[in-house]
Amino acid sequence: MNPNDTPPWLNTADVVATVDACALLADGFDPLGAVIDAAMAVPDDAVLAVEAPFDPMPMRHVLRGMGFSSFSQALGEGRWRVSFRRDGGQSELPAMARDNCPMAEVGAPVWRTEGEVHIDVRGLAAPQPMVSILRLLVVLPPGLPVIVHHEREPLYLYPELAERGWNWAALSGEPGEVRLRLTRTVS
Repeated sequence: MNPNDTPPWLNTADVVATVDACALLADGFDPLGAVIDAAMAVPDDAVLAVEAPFDPMPMRHVLRGMGFSSFSQALGEGRWRVSFRRDGGQSELPAMARDNCPMAEVGAPVWRTEGEVHIDVRGLAAPQPMVSILRLLVVLPPGLPVIVHHEREPLYLYPELAERGWNWAALSGEPGEVRLRLTRTVS
């Protein structure tokens, strides 16, 4: 199938929710949190539509990790419609998106030490800490544990990690810091 061809699974009757990322961005908000919230309510084989000013590859990565296939269509200058179908995320993203999604796009400082990746989400307003951590988990090479530096216990993050196959353990950190070690569940 040509990557520009509409996939057979895309049926406008299956769209159960739409998020206007253009409006959220115009109002100064990162739309990823709203998209994740909407995606969590999408039943199997249903479609979430996102109106965006560009093809949002990091968002497509995050939703693929949540079990969604995606298809993007350019509607005109600065306007895209991305359709996400909850079907296990079997369709492939373009190779450039898989291979070149930079860690800088997670929205928080990220660095690597011997055998670990660190992300510091302290000082970010909710829901940015969770969104940044989930973005990182999607683009992370397999097998690397993640050390999260947070200022409070991320209670809403734990179910998201479990759903994506990640374990967490508390580590000792600096005063006023909650430090977690995230590792993939071995199946």
